[in-house]
Amino acid sequence: MPSDDKVGQALVTGIFKLKTDPAHVVTVSTSQKKVQVWNLTSGKAVRTLINIPQPRNVRMVDDYRAVVLCNRELKVFDLNQGTLLSELKGVLNVERPYFEIMDENYAVTLSRNRMYVNIMELETGSQESTFKVGEDRFLDSLFVSADGQMCVCGDEVQKPFPLLVWDLPNKKLIHDMRIPNHEFLTSMAAISHDGQYVVSVCKEVDDPAPNFLTIYDLQSGQMYKKWTPEVSTCAVAISSAGHCVVNCLETGTLMVWDLVAGGLRHELSGHRQGVDRILISDSGTRCVSYSTNNIDQTVKLWDLTKGACLASFTSDVPLTSCELSMDGNAVILGLEGREDILVLQLCLKEGGLQMITDGSYGDDSLKDKEFDPMAK
Repeated sequence: MPSDDKVGQALVTGIFKLKTDPAHVVTVSTSQKKVQVWNLTSGKAVRTLINIPQPRNVRMVDDYRAVVLCNRELKVFDLNQGTLLSELKGVLNVERPYFEIMDENYAVTLSRNRMYVNIMELETGSQESTFKVGEDRFLDSLFVSADGQMCVCGDEVQKPFPLLVWDLPNKKLIHDMRIPNHEFLTSMAAISHDGQYVVSVCKEVDDPAPNFLTIYDLQSGQMYKKWTPEVSTCAVAISSAGHCVVNCLETGTLMVWDLVAGGLRHELSGHRQGVDRILISDSGTRCVSYSTNNIDQTVKLWDLTKGACLASFTSDVPLTSCELSMDGNAVILGLEGREDILVLQLCLKEGGLQMITDGSYGDDSLKDKEFDPMAK
């Protein structure tokens, strides 16, 4: 339970999976200036990095190296050893501090003025290259495929708003995708793990009709699928492993679409109204849905293969963060007023408790250690 002096505070402000280690997650606490690694089985922190300046977001390079957004700057930490490895040059945009990992050596960032995409070298912190799509074009989003091959950005200046696609290794703009009289709502978009597809909600300009879903093939730049539910979408996710797209309607219904055949697989009811976040497991067989604004404080775990709700949890206090474990057997929550994480382990009627993968993190002699990597 939250302690009296912590009630109402968002303490765990972000939860992030590692690259390959299913037994641990990383959290940030912006107010407490902490980055921590947690064991999911014990629910205890196995590494704590303190005095991190305003940690807001994390992208893992591997299981130990993390690029952390500290206010508007990016810093690279070794979470196993508790050390600062490098600081990337420059600052990010105030409202859109977007960055992603390209590969083990480079990060991709949206420039401060949002006119450039930069490739930054992680070891030295220097800018390796930069590319610009044209004059007076301001990018409003940044999506990078897990294989580091494709980068997709939205452009909020051109009317109607297009989607821009770059080939990252060759640093080349390959597609400028548009639909006449329509604009892409890139706050509701996602790129597939393999970089083959991007899904984005789209809306006709000056038309009250519900928005709809578009899927583009990033190799050809052509529209691959178009789905038009009768109600507007408020969240979307895509899984190349599960060959599916999942969206949530404003009514709270989740729709599961077959990415290959194109048909509707399942309609999933349970939320009282639309939620704005959907997270799909690495296997593409499960997803968790929840609301970041706490209008609906219920978190639901779904079986995307069977089209069924596996579990539901309603918190008495607002959520501050949420993540789905790599194996899909647990949901990890940050709750208002709590400094630790809450691990909800799935228990099925048939099959019992679904075990969470356990294991040690890095150098076992450093377990439970606290580090101050910013100390001079």
